Amino acid sequence: MSVEVLRGWGRLDARIDVVCVAYNRSQALRATIESVLAQSMPEWRMVIVSDSSTDDTEEVALEYGDPRISVVRCGSYGGPGGPRNVGLLFAGAEYVAYLDGDDSWRPNHLETLVDLLDTGAPLAASGCVYRNSEGEAIGASEAADLVWHPDLQVLHGFIEPSRVAHSRRIVPEVGGWNEENSGFEDWDLWWRLAEKGGYFATSARHTVDQNRNEGGRHQAVTARYAIVLHTAGSESEVRRFMERAQSDAFRSRMLEGCLADYRAWYSDIARSDHFTTPRGHSREEMLDVLLGRIDCATTDHALVTDRVTWSKGKNGYSIYYPIWCVRREHASRIKEVHLRRDVEQSRIMKEELARVFR
Repeated sequence: MSVEVLRGWGRLDARIDVVCVAYNRSQALRATIESVLAQSMPEWRMVIVSDSSTDDTEEVALEYGDPRISVVRCGSYGGPGGPRNVGLLFAGAEYVAYLDGDDSWRPNHLETLVDLLDTGAPLAASGCVYRNSEGEAIGASEAADLVWHPDLQVLHGFIEPSRVAHSRRIVPEVGGWNEENSGFEDWDLWWRLAEKGGYFATSARHTVDQNRNEGGRHQAVTARYAIVLHTAGSESEVRRFMERAQSDAFRSRMLEGCLADYRAWYSDIARSDHFTTPRGHSREEMLDVLLGRIDCATTDHALVTDRVTWSKGKNGYSIYYPIWCVRREHASRIKEVHLRRDVEQSRIMKEELARVFR
């Protein structure tokens, strides 16, 4: 893929390099760049990677003459993974941070993340305020959202790139960003890093204003993998099971099982040495918050039955739980964690399957 340097760096020394990917983001890009210029820690460089923008994104980027800012144009990847890999090729500082072309940072963002990375953690992340396309605040991360554990990383995307920084060397060691335009490239990378022993140190400070696009790419992703619960020969039997699975009595049993599963699972992972809490927040405090969320849960912890579907295949009619992720290996790990976590729900589901498919 072709890469053209539109303007190189005029400064070589930096503690952290910022990779900013933009595609037709000229209207939002100024606020993004100016939020980097306003950082309390000045020892940074920024590479703005245009993914073959067709508007004036590159012209806007070139307006800024700060020697710490470089501008690069790459061939069209159609997704952020490829341009981020291009940005990493230009990075030479000890640490790397990411900033999407429609997000912005508070002045203490880089200082917060570098402070975490200086403790020896390979990855660092902070809290954020979510904003809609009008710039209005529509939500914010809480301290418990910054709790990290390998099992949590397996199951959830966890944190958006604009909130993350890492040691520069670790991403090339796992093959870089996924360049396939399939979504979930951030979750895929954090998961691969965790599989190699990587972990996040986190801060609950809101240092990022994160754009939340309701029409985002993740919402258009099709599930590639599945946990198959049962394969039947009759469509009528499958439909009968699906009707029973939506009954109030069955859902009530599943909710009790779901809450019991989460209580046991959170308590278990909280005892692990890998359970990482945001700076300034204790393990006990965060466990109490997580357990409290369960106690008041209604739809916050989705039931397995809510995500079960069915389809006709070569060997009959399969009832399954779809898995959204990029790699088969990741899908296998998701299945492993689900089986370990959803003990009661699995028992109840198996009992109901046995009643229908005698």
